Amino acid sequence: YRHELPELYLDQIEVMTSYHSIKDTLEAYKYRSEREKWDRLARFFFDSPTLQSLKTTEEVLIVPVPMHWSRYILRGYNHISLLSKIISKHLDIPSRSIMRSSFSPRQSHLSKEKRLKNREWGFSLGKWVKIPEIVVLIDDVISTGSTANACAKILKDAWVKKVYGLFLASNRD
Repeated sequence: YRHELPELYLDQIEVMTSYHSIKDTLEAYKYRSEREKWDRLARFFFDSPTLQSLKTTEEVLIVPVPMHWSRYILRGYNHISLLSKIISKHLDIPSRSIMRSSFSPRQSHLSKEKRLKNREWGFSLGKWVKIPEIVVLIDDVISTGSTANACAKILKDAWVKKVYGLFLASNRD
């Protein structure tokens, strides 16, 4: 990702598994509201070396990559926010949805070049947000890294010292 993004704002990227190994489970959870699938998906994060190393760190916050409200309406829930809360509870690391998303085309429907441009100005921080020193961004799939990188830029501009990106899967082979 470092070589594809004009500037990398993420301090570290950790991917739990390959997309192809969990594709059916993830799509059922994400698009068909089979919320009982959260258990299998959240477990991938429990042994994350990054999260394990941050468990005793002060000023760390798990933050789900934000979903636009229109997608929330379509799906009926925010699948990443739910995963973040489960991970937070299991590892005793606080989690809050402190970021907002503006509407943009779905990344999965865009070419690599368009993905890199699509999310440049798509995120903001919520009002009256206490800024932690370390943020762990959680998302389901990383392709180009542009979504998480755009979120990391906003967080770094707000004086977050370190931003880690943790992803359930990568769709790169």
